[in-house]
Amino acid sequence: MADVAAIMANWNGGQLALGTIASLVTQTVEPDIWMIDNGSSDGSCEAIASAYPQVKIIRNECNLGYAAAVNQGLAASGAPRYVLLVNNDIILPDRASLARVIAHMEPHADVNGVCGRYEYPDGAFQPFYSQLPTEFDMLVTWGVGRHVTPLLTGHRSREYHLIDRDFARPMTIEQPAFSCVLMRGDAVRHVGALDERFPIFFNDIDYCWRWREHGLTWHYLPDWRIVHDQSHSTSKLPLLRAELAGSAMRFATKHFSGASQRRIRLAILLEVAWRKCRHHDLPVPLGSIWSGQLFHVRSPESRAS
Repeated sequence: MADVAAIMANWNGGQLALGTIASLVTQTVEPDIWMIDNGSSDGSCEAIASAYPQVKIIRNECNLGYAAAVNQGLAASGAPRYVLLVNNDIILPDRASLARVIAHMEPHADVNGVCGRYEYPDGAFQPFYSQLPTEFDMLVTWGVGRHVTPLLTGHRSREYHLIDRDFARPMTIEQPAFSCVLMRGDAVRHVGALDERFPIFFNDIDYCWRWREHGLTWHYLPDWRIVHDQSHSTSKLPLLRAELAGSAMRFATKHFSGASQRRIRLAILLEVAWRKCRHHDLPVPLGSIWSGQLFHVRSPESRAS
């Protein structure tokens, strides 16, 4: 068994997915690569199988979502010392980067999860990090509070989005995007699988919430360069905004309670209603958002029936 299991979900990743695999197999510490294909129809799964026979592939007949695919990979990979979650739109441009991150973690038992510097393909910094959301952050970022400019641009929102942090320096943060993160296998097995009630969006936020509940932290290393062609697959979803809103509603229901939960849910619903009236880009009933309905994968409950 390899020291590192790399788990990549793929749905119509095209040439970018091939590039991701290429950057993994050329690492000086080559991971044991698991690709879970969610019913791709663009030939990317076949192309990867042909070009990289060492990649272990799990093929799903349809798109089960990111969370379910990652969980399949976690279950199949056994008990590796390290787990690398990597999107199909990521390139590790430095062949030794994975080895250096592991060398950083080895002597520091308190470092259980690491993220690096996300960059756009042109080299510009990609601010893909945040703190875990409070009620205020949910109201302003995902709810109708985003239309109150002093709230959206004030100190509390800036701290949530880490706007004023110096990303040229190492630091501890609460919630990196899961486009590319390296975790100790023991920590992953302690926290458990991703929650499949968040199949596409909010599964990383939910996982980081649980990560914090177990006393774990994320360490940001600016020297770990990660080129990220942001949202290559999810941008193809026809009801992306509705999926985001429904996922936010589910997150509020799971992690908040009482009057706080009700305020957040109402704020999300009002934001959806505003977009429906103003931009006409949420062609779904308000009731479906309120109930936390999702639109692109089947729920775990329906798959079990």
